[in-house]
Amino acid sequence: MKIRKIDNLRFGLAVLVLIVVFAFVLPVFYRVSPYEQDLSNPLSAPSIDHPMGTDMYGRDLMARIMKGTANTLMVSFLASLVSLITGIIAGVISGFSCGIISELVMRLADVLLGFPKLVMILLISGILSRDIFASFFLLACLSWMETARIIRGEIKVIKESLLYKSLVAAGLSFPKVLLGYISPLLRGKFLVSFTLSFASFILIEISLSFLGLGYASPEPSLGTLLRQARYDPAGSYWIVIFTGLIIIILVSAVNFIADGIKDSLEENVSR
Repeated sequence: MKIRKIDNLRFGLAVLVLIVVFAFVLPVFYRVSPYEQDLSNPLSAPSIDHPMGTDMYGRDLMARIMKGTANTLMVSFLASLVSLITGIIAGVISGFSCGIISELVMRLADVLLGFPKLVMILLISGILSRDIFASFFLLACLSWMETARIIRGEIKVIKESLLYKSLVAAGLSFPKVLLGYISPLLRGKFLVSFTLSFASFILIEISLSFLGLGYASPEPSLGTLLRQARYDPAGSYWIVIFTGLIIIILVSAVNFIADGIKDSLEENVSR
């Protein structure tokens, strides 16, 4: 059982590293523009010149998938990081404060959780459809509630422990207690929340781009590539196959990492 859990984490990390290399390193050697059009060669099947074929404008699909994967990874990573930091700050404030401040933070989280997330996503993206980073920054700021609840609950438990009480009694400052003793205990929770948010934001970005609310043309993302394929899914099967394969592998790798971290935490607790 232990081997399976470790393998999940290692396998997910290995696959994610390969995808990152494909998206950010390989374009250094595969020097084909993802934007250059060749209208004399549209929807060309995979060949030596174009290993993954071309799209309807004759653009090299492999170059566009590499650039699209990089764009999807970059914006999803940044959104997950903002969401995690916001959730940690809110959770710490609510966990250590008493009375009205703690209640205000949690009531705000309850109010935001009450809104349908899909409606919020469509509304924000519709208003800021030309600025994908601004859209995801605002979305990340409205996606911190689950992380804040988890951190708040863990801090409430830690505050009742003998370790925390002895540290306070010893006269240690709050920053030293928080960064030196509490943060290491919550590190696993941080990683799980981040990886789950990362996978969620990847799917959100792909969905929004597919609906035309993400990256604007001609900038590629995995969602915009799928949207182009729908116009001729049978005749341009290579677009669906290669883009869909990258999406499945990417999301599965991140989920494997999250499961591996979560299983490792549960195993440590059981000990």
